[in-house]
Amino acid sequence: MIYLDHAATTPPSKAAIDAFNNALEYANPSSLHGQGQKARKLLERSRAVIAEKLNAAPEEIIFTSGGTEANALALNVSGHKLTTELEHPSVRENADTLANPYQLIGTIQDNTAIISCIYVCNETGSIQPIADIAKEIKGRGILLHTDAVQAFGKIDCNVKKLGVDLMTMSAHKIGGIRGVAALYVRKGVKIKPLWLGGGQENGLRPGTESLPLIAAFAAAAQRESTDTRPLIDYLLELLPNKLPNVIIVPGHGAPHIIALELPRCPGQVAVRMLSDMGVYVSSGSACSRGKTSPVLKALGVKQPDNVIRISFGEGNTKEDVDELVKALGIVLEKFI
Repeated sequence: MIYLDHAATTPPSKAAIDAFNNALEYANPSSLHGQGQKARKLLERSRAVIAEKLNAAPEEIIFTSGGTEANALALNVSGHKLTTELEHPSVRENADTLANPYQLIGTIQDNTAIISCIYVCNETGSIQPIADIAKEIKGRGILLHTDAVQAFGKIDCNVKKLGVDLMTMSAHKIGGIRGVAALYVRKGVKIKPLWLGGGQENGLRPGTESLPLIAAFAAAAQRESTDTRPLIDYLLELLPNKLPNVIIVPGHGAPHIIALELPRCPGQVAVRMLSDMGVYVSSGSACSRGKTSPVLKALGVKQPDNVIRISFGEGNTKEDVDELVKALGIVLEKFI
């Protein structure tokens, strides 16, 4: 098996699994007895690990059930919500206006309360200029949120350098376990909870914290990240000679994601055929469910339904790239 769909989810690391299993024995972190306080200490140590990765304070980290919830929570403010055409559905469908990313600042309205701009596009790997956007809106009373689900653990996510007010991260993109994410909320920023019912997570996310998942998240975040940039470079080196008709979708800036437009071959068909050969890629975002990607359409990709996404992670090798290119060649021969 050659797994090249790490942008959809990464296999849990041993460190994360061990941390998860260990934390299963802990009590409710809100309990006042000794076992509850032991659990509270583990929760806060885990929070501090995530905060340190962002150059943030621990109290600025709010744990949620996933990136989708964290994005929705970040955008739960009064006023106009502006975002870009490159966003994950959990941002796009919670915003009021979608803007061309190159015209984002010019689309600001008088009542714009928050701008959300993805840091690394989950479909193409393009990196957006978050720090530049922050500088453009400084002093205008507009909050800046970035969906950093595909950035955290891959590129620098220092919130001070970026100048963001809110940032979303997810555990299962970095070797954690599905079911937990985090939202950085800069001290002083006011957002509303999505629902009421408890005082956990600074009152922003009521409900008993899933300590095993949170501990696993922190364990995954502490691990050294795998440098997969050489694998993308190697793929780019092979493509012109091995598969000259394949078009590289522009903007592959991230070190782990690249999208390819295939000649005359629907992406979903290619995904199934590659899967039959033991090579696992995707035809776009795991949340798109076979629909034409609005992100690729916005980028002007001529045949968005013919695009596949390759995303590298821990354990992948140059031999995997060789096998991918070989298998992709077999697929494309059937469409000549």
